[in-house]
Amino acid sequence: MNYYFKRKDFFDLNDEDSNTLASLSCFNKSAYYYDIRSVLRYFPEEFKFHCWLRDVITVPDQPCFVKCRPITENHENSAILKLNQVRHFRKIKDAYKYEEKLDKLVWRGSVHQRAWRSEFVKKLFNNSRCDVGALSGTAGIAGSQFEKRFLSINEQLKNKFIFSIEGADVATNLKWIAQSNSLCFMKKPRHESWFMENSLVPGFHYVLVDESLDDINDKIKFYQDNPDKAEAIISNLQKFYSQFEDASSEVLVSLLVVLKYFYLSGQLSLERLGFGFLESDFLGSN
Repeated sequence: MNYYFKRKDFFDLNDEDSNTLASLSCFNKSAYYYDIRSVLRYFPEEFKFHCWLRDVITVPDQPCFVKCRPITENHENSAILKLNQVRHFRKIKDAYKYEEKLDKLVWRGSVHQRAWRSEFVKKLFNNSRCDVGALSGTAGIAGSQFEKRFLSINEQLKNKFIFSIEGADVATNLKWIAQSNSLCFMKKPRHESWFMENSLVPGFHYVLVDESLDDINDKIKFYQDNPDKAEAIISNLQKFYSQFEDASSEVLVSLLVVLKYFYLSGQLSLERLGFGFLESDFLGSN
């Protein structure tokens, strides 16, 4: 609870642009809408809150329910919920053992106007150790010459190494890579979501690659030559992902995040909460 919502003091909501559960009907009926409503429906529908039902790259001025937040900024106002689950927590089954896979690093995705993805595709497009390319019609500022044919998740899983790179905010493919028998390569994450990306340990959960990508060949060769180390990292990331597969715990933690929000905004009292909650539970250390 205190990881997802790090606020440690009480706050007043700006009523002018706050929402209630009843007012959520004005939003498009997106995956964000249904996910946030599935948690808020347990609370009085007149309770007020702020929410950003979209990709997030900044921190809100007031405490707000969000899908993700920037890691490097003071993000006490960002209360993360498990939003857009159908896209970010899709269940996959890897039918291939690590030793059966191709000795290549693979990535497919859209570039559009994202400079960091453009540089990534340009750098690795002609690398013989890699199969990296932008999806048709999405190369954007990289240029259409850097496009390759679509690869399904199942086709990508035929490779030993899969790159995870952030898009508008968090990397969508990271969660399905974490369920696979392939080794995850990525740069240090800049955003985190319900998946707690900032808790992932380089060299233990994934292979950390320099921002310049200059070490990519050395890293690929190292894990080609040391399959035992590769499989250990794969196993660690799979175990990390497994904590998000307990449906009861996921609902409970989500409810606690919302409960903390309504308590700190003065809409719930300790007496009304019951269950032996103490003020220190919400104002203590994370």
